Amino acid sequence: MKVLLGSLLVAALAATAPAQSTLPVPGSFASIQAAVDAASSGDTILVAPGHYNVSTISIIGKDVLIMSSHGARETDIFVGTPGRCFFLSGTTTTGPQPMTIEGFTIANGKAPSAPPGSTGQAGGSGGAILVDNGGVVVRGCIFDGNRAGDGSQGVEGVDGAPLSIGGLPGLPGGKGGAGGHGGAIAILQNGGFTSPSSIEGCQFFDNRSGDGGPGGTGGRGGDDIRGVFSGSDPGGQGGPGGKGGEGGSGAAIFSAAGSSLSITNCTIRSNTLGSGGLFGFGGQGGSGSPSGATGTQGSPGDTGLAGGVYTSFGAVTMLHCTAYFNDSYALFAPPPGIFAPSFFQNSIAVSNQASPDVSNNVLSSYSNIQGGAGGTNIDVTPGFAFTELGDLHLHPGSACIDAGDAGLTGPLAFDRDGDPRILGGVPDMGSDEDFQLVGTDEDFVLLVQVGPSHVNQTPGLDVQAGDFVTSTMFSPNQTFTGNPMLYALQPYASGPPMGVNPTLPGSVMDTTQPGVALFGFGGGPLGPVVLPPGGQDVAFVIPPGLTGITVRLQGYVISPLAGNGVWAGTDGRDLRIQ
Repeated sequence: MKVLLGSLLVAALAATAPAQSTLPVPGSFASIQAAVDAASSGDTILVAPGHYNVSTISIIGKDVLIMSSHGARETDIFVGTPGRCFFLSGTTTTGPQPMTIEGFTIANGKAPSAPPGSTGQAGGSGGAILVDNGGVVVRGCIFDGNRAGDGSQGVEGVDGAPLSIGGLPGLPGGKGGAGGHGGAIAILQNGGFTSPSSIEGCQFFDNRSGDGGPGGTGGRGGDDIRGVFSGSDPGGQGGPGGKGGEGGSGAAIFSAAGSSLSITNCTIRSNTLGSGGLFGFGGQGGSGSPSGATGTQGSPGDTGLAGGVYTSFGAVTMLHCTAYFNDSYALFAPPPGIFAPSFFQNSIAVSNQASPDVSNNVLSSYSNIQGGAGGTNIDVTPGFAFTELGDLHLHPGSACIDAGDAGLTGPLAFDRDGDPRILGGVPDMGSDEDFQLVGTDEDFVLLVQVGPSHVNQTPGLDVQAGDFVTSTMFSPNQTFTGNPMLYALQPYASGPPMGVNPTLPGSVMDTTQPGVALFGFGGGPLGPVVLPPGGQDVAFVIPPGLTGITVRLQGYVISPLAGNGVWAGTDGRDLRIQ
């Protein structure tokens, strides 16, 4: 059952924004690339919600803001044919408008593999984004199912020459080409300049670095010309097979730029490394008496390093990140002293396939690192909410709550979900700050959906004017079906979160503050006064003029079956109007 509340929200002054050159997609421009081509440095390319099937978007020598109007859940960039999503060169982050990509789901990008017919060539890096001689700010994006390119097979060994005194041995096969690096993002320096880069509030799932190419087959041994007739001299031995190419490193992120890279409030989960290439076969022995021996087979290529983040050159700082169930290290860096040191701070790295989960060359502090306790670090089960469904929010009682260092957090105001970062004076470890709006914890649930698909399961959600919001109150096990219900909302100024009811445990409305509105008693605007078996939907459109306002929502049901004998309350949800 669904009802519409047309005037559910209170009025507020509209926030003003500075004027800027904005290129809308679609609208004035049919594609993101067309808008990029028309843009100048400092312009904003504003992309409406939708599904954008693209070939590679190239941005050369200009710094623009490419952002979605409604965020990553509503706007996705999908590469339908093999090719990466973005290629950037000559971009900077130090000017008035840093080169920025914000608010997209970027999926199915595939960096080019080594060309067919090539030998021993490496695969391309950066399946979703490749920055070649430049810098970028990436904010609020989801990277899902991107991968780097594969290396090609090593060159075949040269055959041995035939002689009358025994054939010469075949030459070794060549090494296979290395797999490409950075399944989602690769930042490289190829003889040009670089600019500092940052990745903020992003999620990386199921990305993969490239596979190494197989080793080349060894050359055939030369024939013994005379031995063919006289039976006196052996044929040449076949050449050894080549070694397989290494798998690519940095399944999520790879940096070899020389300049700094900061990664903040990011979740990196279930990213896999490309396999090392197969061994090359030994070459066939030449004919003679006896025939030459078959060459030895080569060795397989090594698997890459770091299913999370790999840096080979330049400092990486991971702050308030969560890395879980990735191949190999969450962060791998070269030894300090050779290059600028890398840092892992106020973060979580567990269940990655390395020991410890962060390489010993990284300077770690105030973090939960599996196999890496010591100093200010801990090594404990982090207490994620529901790892089976990929929910890495911290569960109440986690040892990672209030275990970070506020001095490291600095001016950061919000976590990955947009919830306030420091609550109670001490930040949590990881990408999620434990901001809970806990009701009475019973068989009564409130889900909030924005648009057709995004169901929010976190306490806070960003919305904008025009968004269609549906909130659903239901009792999964039917405990409270048929009992009177009501729906509550309370607006407050965005910023630090509003407190909860100081005298009524389980209610997240603060009745010491104004604006609480209740719907549902008697013949109220919800219509039926009891909870239907399928739950109750409450739908509304965010009106204009409320920028800077947060609206808190909670459902209630009146029932003697409640834990307190009177009523039960759902967990609360905050809608932050942008």
